[in-house]
Amino acid sequence: LGLAVAAAARGARIFERTAVRRVTFGRRNVEVFTAHGHIRASRVVVATGVPTPLYKPLARHFWYRTAYLALTAQIPAKIRHLVGTRASILRDAATPPHTIRWVHGDRLLIAGADTVSGPPSTRGKTIVQRTGQLMYELSTLYPDMSGIQPAYGWDAAYGRTNDGLPFIGPHRNHPHQLFAFGDSSTSATGAYLASRILLRHHLGESEPADAHFAFTRY
Repeated sequence: LGLAVAAAARGARIFERTAVRRVTFGRRNVEVFTAHGHIRASRVVVATGVPTPLYKPLARHFWYRTAYLALTAQIPAKIRHLVGTRASILRDAATPPHTIRWVHGDRLLIAGADTVSGPPSTRGKTIVQRTGQLMYELSTLYPDMSGIQPAYGWDAAYGRTNDGLPFIGPHRNHPHQLFAFGDSSTSATGAYLASRILLRHHLGESEPADAHFAFTRY
């Protein structure tokens, strides 16, 4: 939300959840079509995490996976001091790993339980099951947390690549378009990296190191 506010303050126009139905391109421009009209631009950035059906041929580069997150209810003060410092972020060596951090100083957020993405029809039941699993695993890491209930549980889909690095940059089959796919990190680091690489591509100032994230690296 902070990034969106800052972008809007600098002139960006935001149309949240406006579905794109088709993207076409010519020699100099690219056009994005929605249900209610179209936009012509010199460049389009597609930062959807994984290829959507509009870019189905690119899906072959990814394994589709889903991570799960659970946010606890408010933790009583008598327990909070037993569960690490507020500035700490814990990442264990489990497979898949857990990432645990404080939120607002009195709730714990645990992420993990990654698995191969399932069909949409089972999504709701899977979120409930994985939220319970994460809360149990949290209690095994911090026994004092036993009995604390979850306030929220949700999922986060992502794509894994063969070498673990995201694909960031252009693709020869999609002129005037830049992509950011396959970031499986649990922080803003991957987004920041993508923003720098994409900006350099847009300005025509790409660096040699950017080739490590290109679709042509294989």
